[in-house]
Amino acid sequence: MIKRLMRLFKGKKSEIEDTKIDFEIEDLKKGYFLDYDLTTWQIIDFSTYTWDNGVTDFESTLFDGGNKKLFLTYETINKASSMYWEVSIDKIWGEARQKIRADQDLSQETFTFEGKDYHFAGEGSALVKSTKEKYTMVNWLFESSDHKHLVSFNRYDDRFIDAYIGIRITEHQISNITPGK
Repeated sequence: MIKRLMRLFKGKKSEIEDTKIDFEIEDLKKGYFLDYDLTTWQIIDFSTYTWDNGVTDFESTLFDGGNKKLFLTYETINKASSMYWEVSIDKIWGEARQKIRADQDLSQETFTFEGKDYHFAGEGSALVKSTKEKYTMVNWLFESSDHKHLVSFNRYDDRFIDAYIGIRITEHQISNITPGK
């Protein structure tokens, strides 16, 4: 009986196209929606970072429809994700701006922010292509002793410097990923 059914349907194409329904962080694109921290966010920009060592990472700019904006990063090498938000550089580490402008080596630097000690974790430059623009930047990343909290300093082509604080997140903290229209 099963063989007859298989012959009956062999070669027949489904009239319904297969569509993807389970999206992961690495599938994100501009316009998609996702849930994070009990809030629905829309991806309003999507960026590709090509680092000087050849590694490519991704960043989604998330907007909650009100006044909050977050930055979800996805590292392709270790498949790790982090969530960042912008904070005044002077609130994080007052000396950072002067040290970065003077091109000082930050690899031995440590600082304390919100009761956590941060240590140098890495430095790199990248070509960034977003859906809105293209630019280069240098990034200095600092990590807390527990490896869960991050501080990122970016210096852009025009020498402007900004800062972001972040946390490492797990894949299950992002849910209900759906394409936008």
